[in-house]
Amino acid sequence: MGIDYSNDKWKVKGLWSVQSHNSELTLTHKCCSRWLFGSNLLFNWEKKRFTGYHGGIVWEPSDKCLVGLKHESSKKEKDTDVGKGDEVYQWGKFGLFFFHAPSAINTVGSEFTYNWADKKLEAKLGLTHKFDDNNTGKIKVNHEGKVDALLKHKCCESVTAVAVTSINVKDFANQKGKNLPLGVSFDLKL
Repeated sequence: MGIDYSNDKWKVKGLWSVQSHNSELTLTHKCCSRWLFGSNLLFNWEKKRFTGYHGGIVWEPSDKCLVGLKHESSKKEKDTDVGKGDEVYQWGKFGLFFFHAPSAINTVGSEFTYNWADKKLEAKLGLTHKFDDNNTGKIKVNHEGKVDALLKHKCCESVTAVAVTSINVKDFANQKGKNLPLGVSFDLKL
C-alpha cells in the first residue's frame, strides 16, 4: 500500500507492506534552483526500529555537472551497548560523488566512500561514451584494481544486446590461459 505526493518543491512517497511489517518514507526537497535534499527512512513495525536511514544533498553548479554528499546506513540489525541494554544505531557509508557530462557523447563520474564501521576508504571512477545512437560503452575502475566494462547495442526498437565483463588488474598477469568472464543479456520490450 502506498501514497505519493509531489509539487514543484517537494516529493513525498510512503509505502507500507502488510506482509513484511515494513514501511518506507522517501522525501525529496528542492531547496532552491541548484540544491536538492533527499532522505529515505525504512522502519520495521514488528521490530520497532529503523532498518534503513539514508540521506543526501546534491548541488548542481552547472547544467551538466552534479556534486553530492550522501549517507547510506549499513547496520540493519539491533546492536546492544554492553552494560546499558540500549539500541545503538551506527553510522554507515559516507559518500562524495561527482558527475560531469562535458559533451553529448561523454559522461564521467567519480565516487569516494568512507565506511564508518570498517574504517575503509573506497574510490570509483567511471566513463560512459556514446559511440552513436545505437551503441554505448561504459567502463568503471575501483581502488582495488577491479575494472568493469559494458557494451550496449540497440538492435532494433524492441531488442537491446548487452555484453559485460569484469577483471581485476592485479590478478590479470596470473590469468594466462584462462578465459575472460563475459556475460551477455538481451533486453526485450514487448
